[in-house]
Amino acid sequence: MSLYPGPGNVDVVVASELMEAGRAIENGFVSPDRTTLIASTHRIYAIAEKSAMGDGLHDSDRVLAAARKMSRMAMLHDIAGIARSQNTALNAVLLGLIAGAANMPVPRDAFEGAVAGRGVAVDANLRGFAVGLALAKGEFAPTLKPREDAAV
Repeated sequence: MSLYPGPGNVDVVVASELMEAGRAIENGFVSPDRTTLIASTHRIYAIAEKSAMGDGLHDSDRVLAAARKMSRMAMLHDIAGIARSQNTALNAVLLGLIAGAANMPVPRDAFEGAVAGRGVAVDANLRGFAVGLALAKGEFAPTLKPREDAAV
């Protein structure tokens, strides 16, 4: 854990939106020999993309390809869509994915205890956490394609 990670020295990168993952890759924080990249494939359009006179959208497929190529392991899912479908929070699903990452040496009950101990939307957050764990284990298989129609 670091407040100031160094490029090439990051074990796990977590991005709650696809272009956030792209920026981490572009800045060298994701490396094929070390980094597990956990990222949502949904899009939140940048102001520059929205205000361009023509098609100013960044190419999601290029970012997805880079994510797969530049990481040791890429866990790419439409986490926002999954969270909506499960009536939970995106961050709860992300926490489950983090817990399920092979290089995370924290037991499941420690994560669940932290969620329960917080006392906020415990049932929904534990449900999201369980979905994230299932995603990490390959027991829940959503599409990898970003939902462009759901971008904001």
